[in-house]
Order: sequence, then C-alpha cells, then structure tokens
Amino acid sequence: MKPLTKIEANDDRRLFDLQQSLSLIDTLYPRFLNQIDRDPASATFGSCDRYFWMCRQHDFDSGVLQQAPLALAGLWRLVKKGVLPSGQYIDPAHQPYWRKLALEISKRTAGLLIKNGLLDEYYPGEQSLPGTVFAAYATLKAADIFGFDEILRHPVLRKTA
Repeated sequence: MKPLTKIEANDDRRLFDLQQSLSLIDTLYPRFLNQIDRDPASATFGSCDRYFWMCRQHDFDSGVLQQAPLALAGLWRLVKKGVLPSGQYIDPAHQPYWRKLALEISKRTAGLLIKNGLLDEYYPGEQSLPGTVFAAYATLKAADIFGFDEILRHPVLRKTA
C-alpha cells in the first residue's frame, strides 16, 4: 500500500471530513459544558467531574477529567483560524468565555496538585500517573495556547512537570 503524501480537499483518501467533525463537536458541546462546574460562587468552581461536584458520588475530583482546557483551547484556535462557523450550540462569539473558563479550570487543577504534585483518579490517595500526566499536559498546553503566564509559571505545575 502506497503511503499518503498529500491529502487534498477533494481526495477520497482524506483522513477525516472537517465539516462532519465540526458538526459532531457542535452536537457534543452542551454535554461537554455540562460536565464543568461553571458557577463562580461554588466551592467546586472549575471542577470537570460532574459526579463529584453535582452528584456527590465520590469525595474528590477525578484528575484525568481536568483536561477540558485543551478542548476549549482547540475551539478557540478553530475560531481564530476562521474554521469554526456558528452552529446550533457553538457560537464563535463565546471565545472570551472559553478563555475565562479554561483559566478557572487550570487554576483548579493547579490547586488539586498542591498537596503532592499528583492527581487522584479512581480512589483517594491513588496518585494516578496517567491522570496527572494527561491533566497536566492539557493544562499546560492550553495555558501555552491562551497565554496564561500564571499557569505556565505555577510552581506546582513546574514540580509536576
């Protein structure tokens, strides 16, 4: 099989259909936002673990779920590149909100790391390596995209890295 060297817009071999992917993102957007505690008055503001902050099914944030800032940064970049049109749920005018929400989630993630530089995922005291790595990567990559210097320079995230 010949390797693909160049994928053109009208080529049947393309890896994905951008419009179909954007439509899927638009469809899933409300479910994504509903996982995040977006109430600034809440003690769990910025938590991406709905089972923790709303349902109270466990006593701590699952660290691996704190990856949401990177998804918000992805949306933000798609708008900046002029690729993300308005959909049924997604509105490019929400860019400032995505940025603010990503910052608050990142602050919460840094706060969760303060104890020992690791995050718990399934049970308290677990110190999950995958949960920590994926959440820290998503937090730092989003901070780089958005230009969140206070997150990039946060001592706890430096310790984790």
